[in-house]
Amino acid sequence: MNFQTLNDLLNFLYLFNKDDSFPRNIYQFKKEINYCKTNENIKKYYVCNICNLINKTQICDKCKSKLKDYFIYNSIISLINEKLNEKYFFENLKKYKKKINSTNYLGDINTSTKYKKYFNENTIAYCMNCDGITIKKNNLIVIFIQILDIDSSNRYKKENVLLPMIFFKKEKFKFNFNLVTQILFEELKYLQNIGIKIFEEIYFFKIYTIIADLPARCKMLDCIQFNGYNSCNFCNITGKHDGKKIIFPNLINTERISDTKTNNFKKYLNINLNKDNCY
Repeated sequence: MNFQTLNDLLNFLYLFNKDDSFPRNIYQFKKEINYCKTNENIKKYYVCNICNLINKTQICDKCKSKLKDYFIYNSIISLINEKLNEKYFFENLKKYKKKINSTNYLGDINTSTKYKKYFNENTIAYCMNCDGITIKKNNLIVIFIQILDIDSSNRYKKENVLLPMIFFKKEKFKFNFNLVTQILFEELKYLQNIGIKIFEEIYFFKIYTIIADLPARCKMLDCIQFNGYNSCNFCNITGKHDGKKIIFPNLINTERISDTKTNNFKKYLNINLNKDNCY
């Protein structure tokens, strides 16, 4: 993304958020990101598509080539820790948790049967979102997380949306999406198994649902899109081109075995969820 594109984007976003603290030009933006240089939780990583490696510098450690594709990672542990230490947010969460067994009608997430089965007062549910945008031939993919154990009026406010990962690429995303999310899933496993201490109590975090459009879902699960020849996630059926569409005349095929050992999303979902849950 060049400076002119960034400047246009800031001006556009300012129209929806006319706040004095929001940077509306590159100069103000540079002043804001000076904070990032001293924040150890925010790091920039480069991706080598040839060696399939993540590098901390722009020169690949293995093939020594100069790298262009990169992503920015902000520790999800620090983001959640910071958010839950906000007194208003934490009180909202505790109040929401008390409603788990207070009603039998289906009104929100915490009244569902699945929520009551897999979550308790010290296990917090969150939603993972993945989507891509294109700005003047610059492609971005963002992964953001929302804590669901607060009332719906505050759940989707921008200050309560956590943004751990942003990917930058000038061309189509051809690098290993599973590779670059390893850092995120290591921390998610930590939050699930060990948890973090907030106000003298240990809280654990489990995924409740994932929201993604079809292209983003395919990148997450390492599968082919719906218009491909081998696009079924459940069997190994091979389609056949027929005019402007793909058809599947032979419906008798072997079951496709999910690769839960190598794919981060499948591996993590296999740990957290079973066939009775929803995602």
